Amino acid sequence: MYELSKADKRLCRELIKQGVEKEFAIGLNKLDAIIQAWKDGKHDNREGYHTVYQSVKEFDKHIARRYDNPSNSTLHFTVIALLHDKLISVEDLEGFSEQTKALFLRHLSDD
Repeated sequence: MYELSKADKRLCRELIKQGVEKEFAIGLNKLDAIIQAWKDGKHDNREGYHTVYQSVKEFDKHIARRYDNPSNSTLHFTVIALLHDKLISVEDLEGFSEQTKALFLRHLSDD
């Protein structure tokens, strides 16, 4: 088990905060597209409502799985997931210790 330094944990939390903000924007844009399709008459009221509801429900589960109850021992896994999903970039890893940066890059190269 790899133990992050205090400085690396702080950087992880900053990147996670950036990631969740980007994910919220993605979710809101998806909902906007659904609502716009309803406004354009592509869905009736019932279908539009259920599509919005399902989208919010699925997105909320994703957000909860990834971001709820983070612990110091799982911070690096969340950052790896953010890298994998391209919500953060390799350039965002600047400031991490070389050992931690290598850990992230090793997991990224496994994709």
